[in-house]
Amino acid sequence: ICVSALGFLHGLYGEIDQAIAVFEEADPFHDVTVATNLCFMLRHTGCINRLYQYAYDLADAHQTKALTASAYSMAYRFGDRDRLEHYFDMHIKLLSEDENRSEAEIHKQELLTEINNAYSVSGCSQNQFELLARVIWSLTEKHRLIPGTVELNSTFNTCYVIEIYNQNPESIARLNWELAEAVCSHDALDDCDVVARFSPTRQLHVGVSYGNN
Repeated sequence: ICVSALGFLHGLYGEIDQAIAVFEEADPFHDVTVATNLCFMLRHTGCINRLYQYAYDLADAHQTKALTASAYSMAYRFGDRDRLEHYFDMHIKLLSEDENRSEAEIHKQELLTEINNAYSVSGCSQNQFELLARVIWSLTEKHRLIPGTVELNSTFNTCYVIEIYNQNPESIARLNWELAEAVCSHDALDDCDVVARFSPTRQLHVGVSYGNN
């Protein structure tokens, strides 16, 4: 508990490297509480790129509901269909019917459909999708933003929408301008037809009764 409290404190003050060092010294691969708290700290400080580096290995090491959920969420955010299916299946096996197992099965198919449609409509490769995600999440870490739900909406064109908590529309507009400049600086994304944008808090995945991506 003391280790996690110290790690959270560093994270709260934006000292992410120090926070990670505290958690790593406590060995998250052998202590499930440390692993869970490390993932929580990284997610809630906007450090999604760093969480991506840990999520799969920690889910494999401990195979808990929280850590497998973190892993499938990262797979969705970074466009990895195979890992999304793998870790969501692992997660579902840990659920009882009282824990919305049936809804989780439905939601897995919804997320897989979103990713499939995103690739089909946009023409992006998986490498391009991962690069775009890294660009997006570099900004949440840079500005210490708290990200909420993510949605891949491909009704008319593929749009990667990220909700951001506690930001007014003017701040979101400035953030989207910075995102557009960052995306344009990567030649590898020139033929990737995905529109990425930040959004104030809104209801994404309308009608879904399971999970938080």
